[in-house]
Amino acid sequence: MVQRPLSYSKTNTMSIANSVKTQMKDIFEEYDPHCQVIKIKEEKISKLFSIHYHTDWAFDYAETCGSFPIFHILSQPEYAYRVTMITVTGEDEGVNGTQDWNIKSLLDNDAIFDNLETVIFPLNDTENHHRRLLTYDDSYDENNGLGLLLNKCPNLKKLVSPSAPGPLFFDRKEHGLTELVLQSGYDNQNFIASLSRSDCFTSLSTLSFRDFAEVQQKENFDESLTKFDDYLALMNATGLPALKEITLIDTKLKDNEKELLTEAAKKNGRKLIFTKLGNKYDDFF
Repeated sequence: MVQRPLSYSKTNTMSIANSVKTQMKDIFEEYDPHCQVIKIKEEKISKLFSIHYHTDWAFDYAETCGSFPIFHILSQPEYAYRVTMITVTGEDEGVNGTQDWNIKSLLDNDAIFDNLETVIFPLNDTENHHRRLLTYDDSYDENNGLGLLLNKCPNLKKLVSPSAPGPLFFDRKEHGLTELVLQSGYDNQNFIASLSRSDCFTSLSTLSFRDFAEVQQKENFDESLTKFDDYLALMNATGLPALKEITLIDTKLKDNEKELLTEAAKKNGRKLIFTKLGNKYDDFF
């Protein structure tokens, strides 16, 4: 846990929860606590806190053009070094079939999230109608947003994202991430191949991954899927010594390919699980 002296700000004279909600009221002309539910657990002595933000996504998006002010508030120095966990959920709403969570305002300043250990963005399930994505300064693309997030969260342990990360995610010497839950959004960005070649996540012990699943998005759907050889390389990866459990969701692999992967994982002391996408992902967390 990183300790810093408290800055002279409104957070010294009121609780974190009241301070955040006051700023939300200042930003939104018609702030509605029923549309934007903020749950904060604050430690009295350390002033560290966790936050769960649940929003009526359409209201939030329309009022601020998709900038999500809660992210901007959390990126301010007096909050950034105190937050230990960020969980974000939203109603099943979107634009053109997409619900994008643009994290640009969370990352575009100099603040470092020293104590942030868990970040959870909403995943897709069998019930949501709008495809959930994590984006950076875009409506559809991840644009290396997750890599930028890791740069600002040196002590992050768990990351949950509906989009797969790009190359910047792996462009580092080492990071202590231990648990990774990913879906592919509109592009898996060759994540499995990149992870299998990496050596910067030596503490990663648990991986859950759902491959590209947007049949209607691309004519060459099969070419957009993760290849068997890439999965096999992951089972045999030597740069991930702590990786012991891998869950693959809704793969299009053949039965004999699954058997070969299971054997390779077992040979390397890893447990491989094949499963299907469930409903109400939020309940899982």
